[in-house]
Amino acid sequence: MLNKVEGGFGKTLLTVQALRAIAAAMVVLHHLLTVIKQHSSHGTAGQWMGGTTGVDLFFVISGLVMVTSSSGLATKHKARTFLLRRIERIVPPYWVLTTIKVLLVLTIPAVFMKGLGSHWHIAASYLFLPAFNDGDYFPVLLAGWTLTFEMLFYFLFAAALALSWPLIGFLSVTICLVAAGGVFVHPGGPGLVRLFDPIVLEFLYGVLLGYVVKAKRLPQRSICLVLLIGGGATLMCLASHQSMWARPFACGLPAFAVVAGAVGLEGYARDRLPLWLLELGDSSYSLYLTHGLVIPVLFVFITRIRLTTPLETVGSVALEMFVCIAVGELFYRLVELRIIRFFRGRRRAAVPVVA
Repeated sequence: MLNKVEGGFGKTLLTVQALRAIAAAMVVLHHLLTVIKQHSSHGTAGQWMGGTTGVDLFFVISGLVMVTSSSGLATKHKARTFLLRRIERIVPPYWVLTTIKVLLVLTIPAVFMKGLGSHWHIAASYLFLPAFNDGDYFPVLLAGWTLTFEMLFYFLFAAALALSWPLIGFLSVTICLVAAGGVFVHPGGPGLVRLFDPIVLEFLYGVLLGYVVKAKRLPQRSICLVLLIGGGATLMCLASHQSMWARPFACGLPAFAVVAGAVGLEGYARDRLPLWLLELGDSSYSLYLTHGLVIPVLFVFITRIRLTTPLETVGSVALEMFVCIAVGELFYRLVELRIIRFFRGRRRAAVPVVA
């Protein structure tokens, strides 16, 4: 979702790019089906909870990416370089879309189910901090709740780089401590306490996988295929929300199996993946962020259409999925990609020319 993976082989892991596309599509489909279920007259539309596990895939992938890409950082100021690149990659698109959401809620509040909340809630949304608003701790841009944990993981990773401590040891201890802090989380408690959530263990799964990839110790292809199919089937069939303590195991471990299996099949699948899927992997961050703005607008049209047959429901979901993907791709091309090129150009310009 956030960066291409260098797998220690000198090449981008295209299977992971494909997984990003699938994970983002899973989340979007889950949210679309939730809306459709509320407005389907025949009751055949279901709320597919397996789609939420796209987030678990993203977290495992994030841990993998950080380990496999950190070896390419400059020797000096590794922590600062790492954080700056993460901020450049994540923050600008998120701030742009958060600002758009604020303006939309102010101008057409009837389209959105929730208001903006207090001034602190709006400020906390920009700062990637959880803050209470109308019964939950979601930020203005709902997808941003996952970025709160991403930023926490990045700061822990940067701390290990700054202290020059072994990444695997430092992250294992700190992430487990953060997960254990989940015992202090309770409804209505302080927002910052929400950072302590066992879901952060999924980043650690990705870190461990990253070291396996760098050491080129992945299992043979047949085992990787079993991991991919078995883990994927488990994620697809999850029927309900998992509790805070069960999720990193019920969802996180199958997600780890899927990512590990995909990476292990890189050599076989690399030249067989369709270009459109890889393109969707590149734009998956934009799709993930923008769909929360697109679906409420589509929701307005859905309420005016009476879906009377299963075929009409399927057609509606397919059309709305296409619109979400198209908007995500458009934002990627017009905004996110230009931001990436801007910061990349600044870094190149800052490098002194040696005669």
